[in-house]
Amino acid sequence: GVCLNEGCIPTKTLLYSAKVYDYAMHGDKYGVFAEGVKYDYEKIIDRKNKVIRKLVGGVGSKMKMNKVQVVKGEGRSNEGITISCNGESFVAANLLICTGSEAFVPPIEGLKEAGDIILTNREILAMTEQPKSLVVIGGGVIGMEFASFFNSLGTEVTVVEMLPEILGGLDGEISAMLRDVYAKKGINFNLSCRVTKIDGNKVFFVDKDNVEHSVEGEKILYVGNADQEFTGSVGWVEGFTQVIVSKGSSLKMDAGNVFEVNEQIITLSSANLMEAAMSGGFALVGE
Repeated sequence: GVCLNEGCIPTKTLLYSAKVYDYAMHGDKYGVFAEGVKYDYEKIIDRKNKVIRKLVGGVGSKMKMNKVQVVKGEGRSNEGITISCNGESFVAANLLICTGSEAFVPPIEGLKEAGDIILTNREILAMTEQPKSLVVIGGGVIGMEFASFFNSLGTEVTVVEMLPEILGGLDGEISAMLRDVYAKKGINFNLSCRVTKIDGNKVFFVDKDNVEHSVEGEKILYVGNADQEFTGSVGWVEGFTQVIVSKGSSLKMDAGNVFEVNEQIITLSSANLMEAAMSGGFALVGE
């Protein structure tokens, strides 16, 4: 899923490497001295990929132990709940769709035209070269994780956030204290600012007084909105009616025993992605 491959696990792995580097660089305050401290960005990324492969392999082994058959390919629903994939047909009493989500790209002028300068959480995790400068649009949890990581490695980082404080939704006093720590480390913050357009590697935004500013970055990371529901593999389920779950309501089952579980739906009333997805799956098809 997203958390294991392109979310929590890889970002925490990168942050741990950054923390070790920070400790080595500033160990003198603890009475520990090191000379010639350096890092290898390529090896940091290789370690991240190795961790993902190991955990994905572990999940695969668990699936195999529990006699769950995994078929890799594009499936298509035919009659009832018969799924055709790679020339084979699979029949089941229930169909559980777990497509996850895909990065949301907002209608910001010039964003799509900027090409590979623009990164989402997926592209930045696959990046093999460290950028000299990075503009992060969005000061939420994901944005601050990447801002912290690249700042620790010496990248010039600028954060543009529409809200008056980073980490919106969390305790304001704690968020402000954390921002102060980041600012002392060299991260530049532009709060209460709305991005209006992107021209190449330059981001234009207006502040709360509607005054326009701009900042340049070798790469621009957009993490301003939550991922949107992935629809690329849902539309082909014949007779499937979109499951709508409002905040606080219970999950609903489609009349044809076709269910959908992904980040967009499951986590509307919960911040615990994996736990919510598991409990949602049980609620849909029964324990």
